[in-house]
Amino acid sequence: MMKRKSRLLIALTGCMLAAGILTGCGEKVTTESLLKDLNENYKQTESLKGDLKLDVDLGIEESGVSMNMGMGMDGSIEATNSPATMHMDGDLNVDLMGLEMNFEMYSVKEDEKVDVYMKIADQWTKTEENIEKL
Repeated sequence: MMKRKSRLLIALTGCMLAAGILTGCGEKVTTESLLKDLNENYKQTESLKGDLKLDVDLGIEESGVSMNMGMGMDGSIEATNSPATMHMDGDLNVDLMGLEMNFEMYSVKEDEKVDVYMKIADQWTKTEENIEKL
């Protein structure tokens, strides 16, 4: 699961860069082709380091009642492929609840599982996720 999340974050960044580079190549670029190329390049990457910024606005309407909520994350990520590890930290906020907090997360892949250590509101938790072979 964490592998998918880290790939998604990398994919979003890569898509923006690739779209800017590939628009003048004469080839039709699709989301699928960008993600496929990004995934292939990621397999050859030894490590990565970067900053993350995510802003999400959600709108829900049901039976004439509507609600809007904004969420955001601002942080950094470092990851290696061998060994498969990741570290993220930063700030989370949820507009609807006026919630703001720091987070920190480590993940380590061993065999067919990923151990995830997460710190939110000064409380550490550990989860273990089984992963399928790709």
